[in-house]
Amino acid sequence: PTKTPYTFWHMGLTSSGKSTIVEHFVSMLKESNISILHYDDDKVRDIFGKDFGFPKVIGGVVETLAHLARKANDVGVDSVMFALTAHQSAHDFKNVMF
Repeated sequence: PTKTPYTFWHMGLTSSGKSTIVEHFVSMLKESNISILHYDDDKVRDIFGKDFGFPKVIGGVVETLAHLARKANDVGVDSVMFALTAHQSAHDFKNVMF
């Protein structure tokens, strides 16, 4: 049987420990030979530029990350996402996408 791909989300405020938690989680998955795509909002911004491709709304980066994760899941790939946000609209959008 084929397993359903998942997306693990971790969102929160600045300096709340998101990076530390997610890096540890990703490390544990890799040590267990579990293949995943890991999306970090800062690294995605570094690749695409501060404004490139991000909707001009609060939580826009989360919307972009959600679409990337959905594409990965659609082809059977698990993903780990984390982003700086506490805005309810970003959480709501993520919940609709998944």
